Amino acid sequence: MKDRFHLEQEILDCWRVTDDVQTIIDNCENLTEDELMNILIGVKQLYDLKFRTMFDTFEGLIPQMKIGQDLQNERQWYNGISKER
Repeated sequence: MKDRFHLEQEILDCWRVTDDVQTIIDNCENLTEDELMNILIGVKQLYDLKFRTMFDTFEGLIPQMKIGQDLQNERQWYNGISKER
């Protein structure tokens, strides 16, 4: 069963799109138009899958109240720690 930490990792994976686009920009001068379009189509399909996976995880956590419950537990833990200091 996935938890909010899985969701956080999936969100971070989706942010890699900016790095991937920069890699394409940095290396596109020697590519033909067809090669560049194939790469861009592949990146689009990859991130469609990543975003769909992330959203499925998010939707799965909402009914379980996992997101709100985990955040509330962390707040209580943090408040307990900060009071001890």
